[in-house]
Amino acid sequence: MENKHTPGPWQVGPTPKTTDVIYGPMGTVATLFENNQANARLIAAAPEMLEALREARIAMNHHGIVGDPAQFAIDAAIAKAEGK
Repeated sequence: MENKHTPGPWQVGPTPKTTDVIYGPMGTVATLFENNQANARLIAAAPEMLEALREARIAMNHHGIVGDPAQFAIDAAIAKAEGK
């Protein structure tokens, strides 16, 4: 069973000084209370990064790339994002 996440795109929204809000088409996705723009940007980019990893994995398969360390890293990152 695949976990469903809030669909992207996500963006970092204007916030009070002490928080960063990440929002998507369906509203607020997350609130960070440490005002850490770097973390907020990384979280906001997550849906696009996950999709890019999936596409990279498909391309590697298409080109016959097997056993490459990058392939293992991609698989691990996808699994982590999917809660596997």
